[in-house]
Amino acid sequence: MPEARVSAAVLRTLVDKGWVRRVTEEPRIHLAVPRDKAMERVAEMQGVAKYRAILSVLQQAQEPLWLSWVYAETGCDLDDIRALEEQGLVQIGYKDVERSPLADRLFPPEPPPTLTPDQERVWQGVSEAMRADASQVVLLHGVTGSGKTEIYLRALEETLRLGRQAIVLVPEISLTPQTVQRFASRFPGKVTVLHSGLSEGERFDQWQGVRAGKYPVVVGARSALFAPVRRLGLIILDEEHEPSYKNDHTPRYHARDVAVQLGRLTGATVILGSATPDVVTYTLAKQGRYRLLELPQRILWSRQRMEEARKGLPASRVQAPEAASVIFSDLPRVEIVDLRRELLEGNRSIFSRALQAGLRETLAAGHQAILFLNRRGAASFV
Repeated sequence: MPEARVSAAVLRTLVDKGWVRRVTEEPRIHLAVPRDKAMERVAEMQGVAKYRAILSVLQQAQEPLWLSWVYAETGCDLDDIRALEEQGLVQIGYKDVERSPLADRLFPPEPPPTLTPDQERVWQGVSEAMRADASQVVLLHGVTGSGKTEIYLRALEETLRLGRQAIVLVPEISLTPQTVQRFASRFPGKVTVLHSGLSEGERFDQWQGVRAGKYPVVVGARSALFAPVRRLGLIILDEEHEPSYKNDHTPRYHARDVAVQLGRLTGATVILGSATPDVVTYTLAKQGRYRLLELPQRILWSRQRMEEARKGLPASRVQAPEAASVIFSDLPRVEIVDLRRELLEGNRSIFSRALQAGLRETLAAGHQAILFLNRRGAASFV
């Protein structure tokens, strides 16, 4: 506990109460002088042979060695090690090993794609909000697949350029890996995760790393909002409409409301992203209290991504229009049917005539259909 400065009496009391656990770790040893200088210095000491053996082992090591291993390898004892330490030739200490949930994952660097005209327009609005003197809340209303994540990444890049830190919230822990993949590929070594799925050791080490400024980008579920970020410049809530942002247990809070207030206290920009914004958020944006930015088109294909996909594939395997740089996809057609009118016109079925016709066409084409009910379970008449 290098920063805590807890007295032995206090620590002993905490251990007795079972609130902390004392762990004894074997110290390590390493050279304190350049390798080529070690043997020159040891010639001035008595008992050169045993000291030379210790230094020879340390010279060959690529990292600090366990003290017990040096004892076994050279036949020395602690007095011999202390003698070398007094001469300034070796150092005895402990090696911190970070317990990271991302330690075994690889994140190949990912270059930023070219923005679409809609993304350029939205990014200009986000950039203006980030340059404002006071904290601003931005509602990024974009359909699924419209490129909201790329706007998040541009905002993070600008935040890091300004020497500040950011918190990115996702509604569910299960969404964290795919979010981390995108963010860590763009900002390698600068992203960490905080959520209840981590072990206590992982959570402690990542918390300390964030507090020390090692990780300027924190990704996690709603509890990540309370990470010890000291230079907060940006808060992102993806899928801000999700009810999982509300904590129903003590302390009771809604992460969206806390994020907005935290942004005001720290001067950080808050971006709320959603394809289906919460009605309260959307109303506030329409009233002008939040800045409303919209991405109405779904990106189906971009030439930059296709060129990356072409690599290593025969030309016949990848077909794309030559002229267009981006192709957008039409959104599914949505039709609202008034069943009261259906009843007045003689349709006494629980299915509208439009739905029946759509089902017949789907089945005739050999396709499948899914019908959602607004209740759990099943009703026999359905």
